[in-house]
Amino acid sequence: RSEMPHHPSVPVVRPHHAIAQRDRARAECVAGARALQRGDVNTAPDRFARATEAAAEDVDIALMHGVALRDAGRLADAQRELIRAIGLDPSRHISYTHLAQAYRLAGDTQQAASAALSAARLQPKDPLAWRDAAESLRTARQIEAALHAAFHAFALAPLDSSIANVVALLLHRCGRVN
Repeated sequence: RSEMPHHPSVPVVRPHHAIAQRDRARAECVAGARALQRGDVNTAPDRFARATEAAAEDVDIALMHGVALRDAGRLADAQRELIRAIGLDPSRHISYTHLAQAYRLAGDTQQAASAALSAARLQPKDPLAWRDAAESLRTARQIEAALHAAFHAFALAPLDSSIANVVALLLHRCGRVN
């Protein structure tokens, strides 16, 4: 029987190797999540980095790695990892929400507003996503866009006092209410 020769640049994937990689990624991910729960911001990013090495295409691991990096104050690294998570699955609003937080912590209000608005657009019926977008847009001094997002949130949840407060603040800021 004749076999095709193996080309050295193409990795050979063996089922037992793939299973071992998956198990290693899970173990590191669990250890990273536990480190985050206990507030160990020094250990968590390293655990998620190892999980990422074992499962580079896993969007959940990329997201958690980004969160761990953000919590550790490694904001540029967090932004890169969260952008990578978005690249793996651009339909997940939570990745944009965490990216907005990382930008906000880094003082990049324009990028934070853009990410928060992307999160809200992916969750059009989530009033809190729209409220967060309004807050980020307000911080970025995009008052008209912030008002639009706040009114969208208010239409979805008119009895939510946190949303009503954002609307009132924005109306006051732009001089529409004294």
